[in-house]
Amino acid sequence: MCADRRINLATRRVNGDVGNLYLSVDLGVFTYDHEPAVFFEKGEVVELNCPGCGANLSSERFEGFSKVIRVMESGEKQEVYISNEAGKRKLYVLSDKGLTTFQER
Repeated sequence: MCADRRINLATRRVNGDVGNLYLSVDLGVFTYDHEPAVFFEKGEVVELNCPGCGANLSSERFEGFSKVIRVMESGEKQEVYISNEAGKRKLYVLSDKGLTTFQER
């Protein structure tokens, strides 16, 4: 996570272009920034990777999603599943309380 309260993920497009994606830490807020500036075509599948080590974050639980571990101030860990499909504004959060879905309607 970045100091400005954004999640930073490395991106790789099918054509090989790479960059950095910045997402809000607030669940259900689907705005983003990308460096370099790029337009993702609706439906385009983008690989999300760890910006530190480059590991592919693809989820085994939810096909077409990437998994990020979110650690709350309380120490609770949540699994956040982010769609790899551009324009699909949906994510899942798995915590001790169960599974929650966030999506833009």
